Amino acid sequence: MTICFFIANFITTIYNKSLFFIRTSVRYASSLNDYQPTNRGSGSPAGALSSHVRGTMMLRKLHRISALLLAVFAIVHIINHLVGLAGLEAHIAFMHSFRAVYRYPLVEAMLLAAVTFQIFSGLLFVVRGWKHRRGFIPWLQAGSGAYLAFFFLNHVGAVLFGRSALLLDTNIYYAAAGLYVHPFQYFFAPYYFLAVLAFFTHSGCALYWQFPAKSRFARQLAVSLPVVLGFGVSLLIVLMLSGKFYPIEIPTEYKATFGARS
Repeated sequence: MTICFFIANFITTIYNKSLFFIRTSVRYASSLNDYQPTNRGSGSPAGALSSHVRGTMMLRKLHRISALLLAVFAIVHIINHLVGLAGLEAHIAFMHSFRAVYRYPLVEAMLLAAVTFQIFSGLLFVVRGWKHRRGFIPWLQAGSGAYLAFFFLNHVGAVLFGRSALLLDTNIYYAAAGLYVHPFQYFFAPYYFLAVLAFFTHSGCALYWQFPAKSRFARQLAVSLPVVLGFGVSLLIVLMLSGKFYPIEIPTEYKATFGARS
């Protein structure tokens, strides 16, 4: 419980600082899409970046850094679920090994801070670019990012609640329980599927911008390959959690979180 209080206080601090930085950016920064180089006279060189544009650039840089941290965690987490294709014992064994790293208080605090910053900065970019976003890829990136923000907020919150309030081991049974209690499976099946797909799609969109505009084929591959891979991985994970590859008996205490008695 001491660790939970420590993490809660840490997140509150990060949240307040993140919110302050975002409010400052909203007040003083305009989207890079709005920026047009101008010549303000002989004393000011054309194209000089103003302070509010630099603020936006810094926010984007911090967004990318926190995204890289979360991407490493997400990839290993997805691998954990794919290992589950070999059976529950394999899934749980991998999970316990992985937990030794990401549940170390400092590491977990960094991950939770990154999640908090990703949610608020990502939604800020979605809202601020709403009227200026042009083309399919920018909207695909914004849409997948918005869904990831929703998933992070809901999923991480549910895990912390399960650990601290329900005193449950938030393992594969906790993640899969909703798929075994009617009618919650109609929410959780697309919920998990779209989360994994959104992660691969958003990553592909980020890769898209790393290639020059003239490399159209490379840009198309940067998006299409992650989307196809994400679709396949999403389907496998949802089918595994649903017990389609082998039966999964969900303990009563996990089903009880959804009001089920057995």
